[in-house]
Amino acid sequence: MSPLTQFHQQFATLTGARSVTGHVLTRADNAQAHCHVGNIDLSVALISSWLDQMAGLDQARDQSARRADPDRPAGLTDSTDGTS
Repeated sequence: MSPLTQFHQQFATLTGARSVTGHVLTRADNAQAHCHVGNIDLSVALISSWLDQMAGLDQARDQSARRADPDRPAGLTDSTDGTS
């Protein structure tokens, strides 16, 4: 099985995750080696960008929940569905 096929199969199994983002780094990115050794800066930039996006989504969801319930503490987890 090729690494790309394995990537797509693993990606498809992540159905219960809150957020899944896939990115395949290639020879054109100079990052095709294991752990993207040829272009670690690109890998770190992609990961950092994704983390920033997730933090923004968390903040937006928290602000929306507080508008709906002004007495709701920031970051409160709704025990019925496991989301913040």
